[in-house]
Parts: sequence; structure tokens; C-alpha cells
Amino acid sequence: MARSGDMERWGKAMEDVDQLKRSEELQVDTLFELWYYIEKKTEELGKQITELQRDNEKLRDEVCDIRIFPLELQPTGEGSKRYVQKSG
Repeated sequence: MARSGDMERWGKAMEDVDQLKRSEELQVDTLFELWYYIEKKTEELGKQITELQRDNEKLRDEVCDIRIFPLELQPTGEGSKRYVQKSG
């Protein structure tokens, strides 16, 4: 037959086990939330990288156009019919 002190210790041990289980469940939930957040941010960064790559390609094209189209003949503004005059 178990003594009352043993039953109290057993009850306390069971409470500790339950508390550890809850703590582990919270940790797992937190890890899943963190994983989801990281996945979401990774996707956002991927989209931003794609946009930056497109912008970079456009800038490369513009630089190439400037090299092909000499500076003295560059339009002064978008849609402008005036051109930069060659100094000299």
C-alpha cells in the first residue's frame, strides 16, 4: 500500500510531466510559426530579387543604348525632340 507522501510525490511528478508536455507543445507551435514566417519572408525576398534583376537588366539596356547613341545626340527628356548640343 502506498503512503500519502508517495502519492503526493507521484502527483507532483505527473504535474511536472504535464507541464513539460505543454512546454514542448508551445515550443513546437513556436517553431512552426517561426518556420512559416521564414517561408513567407523568403518568398517576399525572392519577389524583390526578381524585381531588382529586372531593374538591373533595364539599367544595363539603358547604359548600352547610351554607348550606342552618342551623348551629343541623346534626347534631353523622355519624349523630347530636343537634343543635347555638343560643346566645343
